[in-house]
Amino acid sequence: MQTSLFLAQVFGLAYTIIGLGIIFNNKHYTKMIEELRTSAHYSYLGGVAAFVVGFAIITYHNIWISGWEVIITILGWAALIKGILLLALPQYIIDLSIKITKTKNLLTAFGGLALIIGLVLVYFGFFA
Repeated sequence: MQTSLFLAQVFGLAYTIIGLGIIFNNKHYTKMIEELRTSAHYSYLGGVAAFVVGFAIITYHNIWISGWEVIITILGWAALIKGILLLALPQYIIDLSIKITKTKNLLTAFGGLALIIGLVLVYFGFFA
């Protein structure tokens, strides 16, 4: 349970801040994603980071129960898959990310989803 609380606090704050950033500073995130096209080392480092974080989470927190803890497990698997895809198919993932930024309001919707996930984790990590 301590691991779940710690991860909920860390990822809750991170997702809340990132979600707010995407919602209120959409242009910055769009520019950042577009710059991945010309910066191969950033996509590589992002892939390695996502892979390591995802692998660590599913190694130490692969909890599949009906409770809020499963959110952390799902985020871990998502990070692992994202890392693998960024390392194995970087151009495809970059192109897909750019398409998301060009689709009206889709990036903002992802920001809203990140904010909701973040707030749920903050609640369970700090207050429940």
